[in-house]
This record gives sequence, C-alpha cells and structure tokens, in this order.
Amino acid sequence: MIDALLELLKSGVGKIFTAAGSAIFFDKELVFHEVVGKPEPRNLKDVDADTNSLFDLASITKIFTSTALLRVFYSNGISIDIPVSSILPEFLKNAEGEEREIRRKVTFRHLLTHSSGLPSWVPYYKKYRGEEIRAAVLSEKLVYIPGEKVLYSDLGFMILGWALERIAGGSLDVIMNKEVFTPFKLENTGFGPFKCGRSVATEYCVWRKRRICGEVHDENAYALGGIAGHAGLFSTVLDVAKLGVTWLRSLMGLDSLGVPRKIVQEAVSLQVKFQNSRRGIGWALWSPSSPARALGRRTFGHTGFTGTSLYIDPDSKLVISLLTNRVYFGRDPAPILLFRVKFHKLVKELI
Repeated sequence: MIDALLELLKSGVGKIFTAAGSAIFFDKELVFHEVVGKPEPRNLKDVDADTNSLFDLASITKIFTSTALLRVFYSNGISIDIPVSSILPEFLKNAEGEEREIRRKVTFRHLLTHSSGLPSWVPYYKKYRGEEIRAAVLSEKLVYIPGEKVLYSDLGFMILGWALERIAGGSLDVIMNKEVFTPFKLENTGFGPFKCGRSVATEYCVWRKRRICGEVHDENAYALGGIAGHAGLFSTVLDVAKLGVTWLRSLMGLDSLGVPRKIVQEAVSLQVKFQNSRRGIGWALWSPSSPARALGRRTFGHTGFTGTSLYIDPDSKLVISLLTNRVYFGRDPAPILLFRVKFHKLVKELI
C-alpha cells in the first residue's frame, strides 16, 4: 500500500504541485505518512519537503473554526440557532427596513451551513485593511433569503471567527490554541508567518508582487493580518489527520471533542441541500460530485483552495489528509480535482 500511494504522490510533483503529502488513519492506526517534493524548488533547490513541512490549509481553516465554535458555544450554553446579531450587533448596524428584519433572522447555523444569504466572496483586500474589512463584511448586503439555498461563503466564516473572539475573549489565534491545538495535541498547527522552507510555497501573487511562501495565500486573510476564521492556518499532514481522527472517535463515542456525541452526529449529518451541495455543520458531505465520491456515502470532509483536503469515512474508519501546494502552478482546479479522486480511490482499493 505504501509504495503505491507514494508513487501516486510522486507522479504529481512538478506537474500538479511541487510538494504533497498524506497521512492516513485506518481503524485508529496510522497506516501512511509520507511527504514528497520540494517546498520551493526555485529558491530552495536543495531543500526537500518532509513530514514536518507546513502547508497553507486555506479553507480547511474553516473546520478548525467550526470545531472551536462548537466547543465554545457548548461550554457557554449557547445554541447555534441564536441570531448572529445577538452576539455581534454590528451585523445590523447599517441595515434598514426589510434588510434589517431579514438580517435579524440570520443564525449561526446559517453561517455554519453556508445558507446565510451572504455572498461567496468579495475582494475586500483591494480597498481595506484590518478593522475596515471587519466593518465591511458585517455590513455586506445579503444576496438571497437566508435558508433558501446554499452558497459557499468565506464571509460567513470570517464572522464566525469574530463571534468566537467576542464570546471567548482574546484573539482568534489564542482561542484556537486553547480550544483546538492544545487539547487535541496539534503541535505543528498555527497561523503564520513561517519561514520559507519549513512552509511550502504557494503561487506568485500579482497583487503582492512576489511568490507567496510562509504567509497566507488568501488575500483577504492576509489583509486581516493573517488570522481569520475562513483561512490562515498552516499545518502538517499528520496534525490535520489527527483532527479528523478526533472527530471520527467522537462520532463513534470513543472520544470527545468537548461536546456531546449528539452534537457531533448532527454536525456530520445533512443540514441543508441545494443542487449538488450537501452541507453539515462546517463540513461538506458526500455527493456524487465530491472529491470523496470513491469513499462511503457517510463521508464528510473539506477542501482548501491551495490544494488541501481532509476526508473522514466513518463506515470504513478512514481518515485521509492530503495536502499539496497545487496553486504553485496556477489556479486551474481540474488537475487537483482529478488527483484527489484518484488518490481516494486508490486508498479505498488498498485498505
């Protein structure tokens, strides 16, 4: 198994990514843990990527955010069905008339399931920094009635990060350390910046006029100082898989995320469905078009724009983290989408 998966990873080096790695747990045992390629082949030609290499997780950050939020909400006796404005009254600040009344109905469940009415993405970084972005996001107009459909939204998870800060006190990086990194022993996970070489390079950023390495790839997260609820975390393949194992064990009733098992079960069960999108709480669920379509129908997971993914198949007791820097060669999604499916299919065949 190890040789076949390793060869598949190597086959993408120099074509789809410059570095890639995977950690796979089967029935609670680590059965694969390999990283191949180079973190920055142009400037660090003699440096190889290894299992300590840090990858920009991009939107897998959202899973860390939702995990922290479920823990903080539960420990404080807060329901995810309360209005966003009850924690962040700024969400209503610039709204008037019908818009204001609709915004009053937006709940944290809506944010967590990408059904809030917020747009998917706005290039705030072109005009704003820091607190200016926060104000702009919290006053962004809704583009559909909450709950009517699913529209994957970075904005919703930015807001979740700020809600965490409001409830728990302190900055999001400190909260993440307390609620996720420390309790689950994720010793190689955190917000950047990091030294290039330890971290894996992503793409050449036209806006920043440099190759990105060690700092967050996502422009809005960068403009927020590198710490945000939707993107910004760096981690190793093993740490990402360990978070998946914690969720799987909790789902099986063998461990605890710090929330009751029924909340864990709810989080990975269908909450909203629209066209091909099936969402749990924070998680994307299996669908025929999912990168995890070769895995079981109860599979849940998440991907990141930089070329990262984490999937958990509870029926097969499988956890698969697959981290790459596919944006090093540009933003065409087709190669990494096909590679993920091929990788998951091979894992399933070999287990």
